[in-house]
Amino acid sequence: MTRLIDKEQLMNEFAGDEEILAELRDTFIGELPKMVGAIKSAIAAADAKALQMSAHTLKGAVINFQVPLIKEATFTLEKQGKDKNMNGAAENFAKLQGLLDELLIELGNLLIKVA
Repeated sequence: MTRLIDKEQLMNEFAGDEEILAELRDTFIGELPKMVGAIKSAIAAADAKALQMSAHTLKGAVINFQVPLIKEATFTLEKQGKDKNMNGAAENFAKLQGLLDELLIELGNLLIKVA
């Protein structure tokens, strides 16, 4: 299984400050259901503008963890919203959800080792 997080790179990004990383991780996990829900609602309502905005919000939140695959997946949804092209959005969202599930596991394991 390919890891989403490069632990060494992530720790370098935070200058080894495990406390800040743990706080950021907790905030991200706390806000994630709301961000994912906003994307899901936008797709269900075929609301391209809401999809663009909600995907952009999630992209901004996840960028802290340096996960290119999730950045790319959120960018795809954001672009679909911007282009008012909802075709395939549900499928792209499903892929994103799978990646986010993996990220949550990796973040949890990272904190076990960090905390």
